[in-house]
Amino acid sequence: MSEDWCGGQTHAISLVDDNAVVAPSALAWIYSVLEDGGVDGVPSDFVTECLRWFETRLLQLRVTSPEYTRELLYIYGRLCKLGGYGKETDSSLIPAFAVGVRSPKLVPCIRDVAVLCGTADVSDVEASYLLYQLTLKSLSLCPVPVNVDSVDSSAFEHLFAVLLQFSDDCLFPTTGDLYLHLVIGAYLPSWRGALFTSVAYPLLSVLYGAAANSVARPYMDTPVSTLLRDRQGNCESDDVILFILVTTLISELVSDAKLSPVMNRGILGALSGPGSAPRPFVLCDFGLPSLEGSDAYGFVGPDYRLCVCNGLGVASAVSAWLSACYSCGKAEVIHEFLSGCGGPTNPLVKYAKSGTVSALNAV
Repeated sequence: MSEDWCGGQTHAISLVDDNAVVAPSALAWIYSVLEDGGVDGVPSDFVTECLRWFETRLLQLRVTSPEYTRELLYIYGRLCKLGGYGKETDSSLIPAFAVGVRSPKLVPCIRDVAVLCGTADVSDVEASYLLYQLTLKSLSLCPVPVNVDSVDSSAFEHLFAVLLQFSDDCLFPTTGDLYLHLVIGAYLPSWRGALFTSVAYPLLSVLYGAAANSVARPYMDTPVSTLLRDRQGNCESDDVILFILVTTLISELVSDAKLSPVMNRGILGALSGPGSAPRPFVLCDFGLPSLEGSDAYGFVGPDYRLCVCNGLGVASAVSAWLSACYSCGKAEVIHEFLSGCGGPTNPLVKYAKSGTVSALNAV
């Protein structure tokens, strides 16, 4: 999805590492022009073209080095300042970092926000806030989200029984600590963690103080199998933690990282266009204009559209997502198993130990 700030046309996003989206040599050259030109000596057309060039690339930014990303945002902020933006902007625009304070909506002009990063000592707070706003802008260029209709979820009970068995053995070779990053990240204001390459553990202690361990430890110290069993009565409700656990385990079961869930800024990496795998998503404390800032969960469709499953419950949401997967040839082993066609090499058969699950797929 590459587009100017006016929006209108949507393309696939291919996320690029920060040190490749703008090469250090290019950044150094722009910096030298700014330094040599001073406040009044940089041509206005140079500033205008650089702003457009930067903004196209910032839509694709994947943070791998927070330090380098801050450098990118610093140069972008200086360009915005030279362009005459942000004359009335000050740090009061940044929300309080506190429990219960929701992340803000999309600002009318991101260039006004960017000037907060236009000083050499740009902080993580300012950089995270700008990245959050850039993400809102990127996602606002996507088609309007749609609500998913309720689907037949009768087979979910059988799938869940398999996942319960599978979770006892799963070492997460495909997704690693992803589910922890997502679950714990749901307890943090989304705007503040944008600069972190994984879950912003250091922010937990800042936000919760002595209570930080009580937030994180129940997930870090508890086996995923126990987490799943503790929530198995919530399959008909919109339990996003359960949704994250189930979709992550499905990704592991079929050994496909492209089916793993994404959250907030991570959704940008799932907007890969026609023929791509539908990705489960969670929006938590994220001020997306098209959803009026509401939390949401569901899956990303092949047309860059968020398919929202709010109100369906986890069983129906997962069933709808899997149906979308089947239509593009993904998660076929699950489809075969739940259709009663799984053979002895089907990985789900191993975990179908008794009862209705094994009856569905006797071998």
